[in-house]
Amino acid sequence: MPEALSKYADVKFYGAGYGWRHGEIIDVLELIKRLYIDGYPDVIIQYSPSMGGLFNILRNFERARCLRAMWLVDFHNDVGSRFHDTKCYNYIKDGNIDLVLKPADIDNVTEWGEKLLKTNVPIEWYPFSFDSQLFYDRNIPKIYDVCNIGVKNTQGYPIRYRFHQLLKELSDIRYFGPSKFIKGEDYPIAINQSRIFATDTGSVRFPVQKMFEVMACNTLLLSNRPLEADAEALGF
Repeated sequence: MPEALSKYADVKFYGAGYGWRHGEIIDVLELIKRLYIDGYPDVIIQYSPSMGGLFNILRNFERARCLRAMWLVDFHNDVGSRFHDTKCYNYIKDGNIDLVLKPADIDNVTEWGEKLLKTNVPIEWYPFSFDSQLFYDRNIPKIYDVCNIGVKNTQGYPIRYRFHQLLKELSDIRYFGPSKFIKGEDYPIAINQSRIFATDTGSVRFPVQKMFEVMACNTLLLSNRPLEADAEALGF
């Protein structure tokens, strides 16, 4: 999403891979002076805390004189629940954020959506996208009948786990189902090499980014259905 915004606006990046050194505390007001010599940003977007966001090490973010947004990618983990801490939720609730962007639970029917509503911070549904430079139909041979990549466990991804348990035992199915993540160019290539990509929405029934990446590669997506309002809004 941040890369895509660069097509429409002057976007400046700072964080992992963009000049930030591990362990560095970021004073937001000083950083703005460094990045904008003769100007000021219209908006600052923080990235998902559970996916490597830096909200814990930002200083003076609440003093920035512009729209302050937080993009929650794994928003049920970011908001916190009985399984996770609530530091990010408290950070939002305490007035550090003007706008929350989230990719799931458009109607706020889950415990995490209801919890976010209690912060009284405006919330916008922002569905996943994909990198079209990586995910596209490469017109390469389909050497796998079924592909199943990603975390597999009975608690978080029960259907994906069940797919794996069944498919790995079938000798007449050409199955690609590694236990670990594959990264970089290998991931979209594996999707392209597969006739079917089997996954699920996780126990929270949220849309996952894999859905969009798989369809972009013109591979058949097999999954359970996400929350009804999300499925309808996405055209599933």
